[in-house]
Amino acid sequence: MNLRDSNNALLVKYDEEGFETHPSLLRRHPNKSTLLVDDVHGSELLRIAYTNRRMFRVNGFVPIQGEWKPLPAGAAVNGGCYEHFPMGVRID
Repeated sequence: MNLRDSNNALLVKYDEEGFETHPSLLRRHPNKSTLLVDDVHGSELLRIAYTNRRMFRVNGFVPIQGEWKPLPAGAAVNGGCYEHFPMGVRID
């Protein structure tokens, strides 16, 4: 899963080899199931938490048309299917 901003810059990359963020973002790993991504001011942008081996939930904010918008409650990735992500979110 790649999350990009409106300028097509890669913000978050997550695949079978691991999790990476853009150098301007900070990441934390408070437990084995959760990844946090903060901006340079310490504000939480994303909280990604595994609910089981095939599904993880995503809470936080994503860039849509140049503005950071909140994700709706229940945004999740389940076995490669994206659930409840708003239109305009670029995930590839």
